[in-house]
Order: sequence, then structure tokens, then C-alpha cells
Amino acid sequence: MNEITIEQLNNCVTIITEELPEAKSFTLGFWFPQGSRWENENENGISHFIEHMIFKGTNTRTAKKISDEIEKTGGYLNAFTTKEETCFYGKGINGTEEKHFEVLSDMIFNSTFPEKEIKREAEVVIDELNDIEDTPDEIIFDDFEELLFPNSKLGFPIIGNEKNIRSFSREIITDYYKKNYISSEFYVVSSGSVKHKKIMEFVAKYFSLTNCNQNNQKSSEIERSVISHLEIPHASTQAYKILGMQTVGAVHKDYRKLRILSILLGEGSSSRLFNSIREKRGIAYQINTFVNSYQDVSAFGVFLSTNAKNMELAKKLIEQERVKVIEKGISKEEFIRAKNIFIGSTILSLEETSNRMTRLAKSYQRYKKILSVNSMIEEVNSIDKLEFEKFVKQTLNNNFIEVSRIPEK
Repeated sequence: MNEITIEQLNNCVTIITEELPEAKSFTLGFWFPQGSRWENENENGISHFIEHMIFKGTNTRTAKKISDEIEKTGGYLNAFTTKEETCFYGKGINGTEEKHFEVLSDMIFNSTFPEKEIKREAEVVIDELNDIEDTPDEIIFDDFEELLFPNSKLGFPIIGNEKNIRSFSREIITDYYKKNYISSEFYVVSSGSVKHKKIMEFVAKYFSLTNCNQNNQKSSEIERSVISHLEIPHASTQAYKILGMQTVGAVHKDYRKLRILSILLGEGSSSRLFNSIREKRGIAYQINTFVNSYQDVSAFGVFLSTNAKNMELAKKLIEQERVKVIEKGISKEEFIRAKNIFIGSTILSLEETSNRMTRLAKSYQRYKKILSVNSMIEEVNSIDKLEFEKFVKQTLNNNFIEVSRIPEK
């Protein structure tokens, strides 16, 4: 049986482990509650840039040595940055836990951020930015959240912009890193074959701990958009559109209802919008709903791409389904199906230790405790159909804002 242990160290480091006795592998992550949401306008993009730079060498390791030492054990290192967190993690097989921990610790505490690597990596990140801007079904989500969260850091793109990326010097990066990463709260999270006792031994052996800044409070005000429509020409043959709104955040009591609503409307091939727009009319390949959830708010919407001449029809069909759900409600069968899809997708994701590690970290970051899968299942199953339909009406009666990327003329 898996055992989850949480241990808080005096210096704001929290150790969270999930022991899976039958596992042949593990995922180990160093998780920082630091992302683009907590940057100012001139800093925007620095968290993502730091994610890149952590891999560029330490006092004792080159970038190549970092990757070589892990990959020769059969594992790998990776990282990601979101609007609210950054994670550096390793995935490996039994017997390589200490090597992963030692290398990751070296990267976290001893990265040198060499100036020549900063200049070189800036070009890499700008190339990544250009790829995003050339991909309309990706950049439109940045367009949407910038419009949805006006005058808010939550509307900043994770990657930042070219001006900022070129402005990041070694001094700016090291000052920001010391203040917002190793001098602030962070979590060490593992899932798989690693025992909690071993992780604590590794902490004692490899960590260079300092007192953290416990007063480093983070806040980001949320406003509602006063602009309801944005249309951007793009060099593409397809037209892309998001219709969406602000709604409840990840810690809200109605968040599970929001996820069920999204599944019912447009997640999966049994959803209403998939059947109405793709299966019955054949006018769009990409049609789905999404929930980008943050601590206190979510971006909820419908995304689609289609030929420009079909866009108005697709928009009309989306509106018809919205009105239909509000006025006629939902059947018992589709309500149960949506709940089962939510439960099933959660359970299936737990086959991967990397997903388990992420679930543990996000749960602790949001609730300061680990919500069990069984408690989530009980919560979802306890949602009453009438109560759910009341939430659906309250949510879908709000006006959508609309963002489009259309072919240049």
C-alpha cells in the first residue's frame, strides 16, 4: 500500500514523499511556487528563463556533465514553468535515487548562471518564442488570457517577450533567483520507489539550506475585461477562436463542478460540442473546451479552428449548445458519464509517477495538505444533479469574451 509522508523543515522546505513498494521507478521534483504570475512587467519571462539556465552548469559540473551523469543511469532530467510554479525534476529507475537527488541539489544550490550562457540561451528562448508566435493554436491562449485578465500579472505570458529576454543579465537573474527560489518556500516531492527516510538522509547530506524569507507574500489582483472581442490577423489558412470567461479557481468549492461542465460540453468524443460541430457537421477538426485553473480563478472556454467561411456557423452552434444546456438542462445519463470521465481520467493519470508527483505538489501548494484520490471520488460522486445544473446556469449565463486569429487578407 502506498504511504504519503509530509515533513516540514524549519527553513520553509517541505518534504513530501509517496512510497510505492511495487514501483520500479520514481519521479523526484524540486517544486517552487514561483511563476510568471508573480513577476512585474520588466521581469516577465524571468522564471521561464531561469528554468532554462539551471541546466547550464554548476561550480563542479558543466551542462553536458549534468545530463551525462543522469542519462547514463537510464533516467532523465526536465523542468517546466507555469504561471504559478516552477518544477525541476528527474525520473529514474530503482537504485539511482541518490544520484538524481545529488545532481538536482547541485543545480538548485550551485548554479553559476555564466554570462556567456545567458546570452546564448537568450537566443534559444527567443527562438522558442518565435515558434509559439508562429503557432496560432498556441499563441491564441496567450491572447485570450491577456484579454481575460487585464492589468493583471496573470495575463502575462509565461515566456515573456523579446525585449525582456534580451535584458536579463547575470546580476538580474541571480538576484531574482536568490530572493524568489532558494530563499523562499519550496517543496521536495517524490513518488515511486524512494523511501521517505532516504530522502531525509539526502537532504541532510546535499542541501545547502539558509533561512527563508517567510514574509515573501505573493498577491496578484484580478480584474474583469471590459473588452469583449479581439481579432488578430495571422499568416495562416485556418481561423482560430476562443470563447470564454473567468470563473471559479482551483480551491473553490465548485471547482469539481466546473471540470464536469467542461467535460460535458467539449472534452472527449462523447461531448456535446464534439458531436454537434465535428461529428454531425464535419466543419472543424479541433473543437474542445478547456479549464486553465489557478489558485483563485480559472480561465474557462471553448477553442476551435476551422476554415474561415465556417467560423460563424461554428460560433452559432456553440451558442446553441450553451443555450440548450441552460434552458433544458442535462440528462442523468450524460451527467453520470461526465463524472465517470473525470474520475477515470484522474485514476488513469496515476499510472505515471510524474503525474503522481505533480498531484502531490499541487495539492499541497493549494490546500497545505494532500487530498486523497478517494476523497476526490467521493466529492465528485456526491454532487447532486440539481445542484450541478444550478451552477451550470450561473456560469453559462455570463457573457463570453471572444478572441480570434484570422487569416491575413
